[in-house]
Amino acid sequence: MNPLRRISLHVDEPDPGHFHWVLMEEGTDAYTWAELSSSKEGYDMWIDAWRQGSRALLALTEDQTQGPRSQELAMPSFADPMGARGRRP
Repeated sequence: MNPLRRISLHVDEPDPGHFHWVLMEEGTDAYTWAELSSSKEGYDMWIDAWRQGSRALLALTEDQTQGPRSQELAMPSFADPMGARGRRP
């Protein structure tokens, strides 16, 4: 199975009381993130932005039981997945 994509959701407030959801995806290492998508219009409440961002994240997957998957092949079982991304426990 292909690995999960590392996607984060956060809410931004560029102006007081004006909230936007933002999806970010991890790049080639754990320190590089790029904006994947964001709301075009703002929301009056933080929770509304969060809920819509969650819907956008869910829309990125074909099977919600498996989550959004990368197009890359899975790493061999002997590989260290944390080391491959520059992180160690």
